[in-house]
Amino acid sequence: MKKLETYVDWKDTEKDKIPKGASDLIKNMRNKIFIDIGFLNNKFIDSDLYIGTITTCCKNKWCIPLQRRTNMKELLSLQGFPKNFKQVVSNTQLKKQIGNSMSVNVLKEIIKSCMI
Repeated sequence: MKKLETYVDWKDTEKDKIPKGASDLIKNMRNKIFIDIGFLNNKFIDSDLYIGTITTCCKNKWCIPLQRRTNMKELLSLQGFPKNFKQVVSNTQLKKQIGNSMSVNVLKEIIKSCMI
């Protein structure tokens, strides 16, 4: 299993404004990678190892190490899309496609475990 840090787009250093009500929460999560700031009461257990469900809006996924929302490259790779995936729709439509897709990498692991 790949470490969650490998999905971070370290080249995207653009900072986002921390959403109202989430700043204290985000500041205290130094060892976490991706969290869903839509669930402010979530304890984010193991969010240094796992990411919660990616939904069609994707706007609440936050990249803790770089203090910004997740970008398209990260969302695509987290869902198992290949690096050479070509975007042919708007960002809004692509986010819907990402959120509605099956996580290919997870699906492969499930199939492998069923074949044993």
